[in-house]
Amino acid sequence: VTIAGGEEIIVVYNATDDTNTVEGYDHAGERQWTVELIDRSEGLTIKDGQLYVFDRPEIDDQSTWVLRAIDPETGEELWNTADTAPKIEIEETVPVVNEHVYIETETDGIHALDPETGDEVWNATSRFDSIATAGDGQVYVSEGDQLIALNESTGETEWDWYHWTLSGELAAEPTVADGMLYVPVEGDDADQLYGIEAETGFAEWRTPLNGGIETTPVVAGESVY
Repeated sequence: VTIAGGEEIIVVYNATDDTNTVEGYDHAGERQWTVELIDRSEGLTIKDGQLYVFDRPEIDDQSTWVLRAIDPETGEELWNTADTAPKIEIEETVPVVNEHVYIETETDGIHALDPETGDEVWNATSRFDSIATAGDGQVYVSEGDQLIALNESTGETEWDWYHWTLSGELAAEPTVADGMLYVPVEGDDADQLYGIEAETGFAEWRTPLNGGIETTPVVAGESVY
């Protein structure tokens, strides 16, 4: 079960052997709506009054994933990529949402979709491993032990780490706060947390951490947890 909160509705993703639904409950615990999914999804995202969840258009392991945008207050489907971007071969992950909705694909990189309509805004066709996070006008993507920052509006590369690398691969989703990108890295010898200037990609510091990193860094005041 995955739970995410809307303004007035608590959204529950319920995946069992017999059930695969997204359900909306009011704060008294009364179910207000149910949306049936064809296939089990990795999870869901709520941002700026919209719910995003992956599904398949039919019961077929070979069919392409689609992204569905749903009103979390009513359960009404607003759009899905089967209609708005049918040629995109989506790789099923949890979508990253900021200025646009960012999705990964199997064959042609990262696509940015308009959150209001689901229409494609841009496509960065380089082969990236995954979308790390988005914030401060940039989308941060990883390629093994390298980082790349793309412009949120255009998809053009702002900076990359092709000439130097992290000490390992991403251990969890980075955090963007106050012009800094905090990147947790899982290394062979030790896990580390990097503090990277978001605008330039310059690594201002890194610190080794005892034990494995399993969560996204949290910034509160002048501290990172």
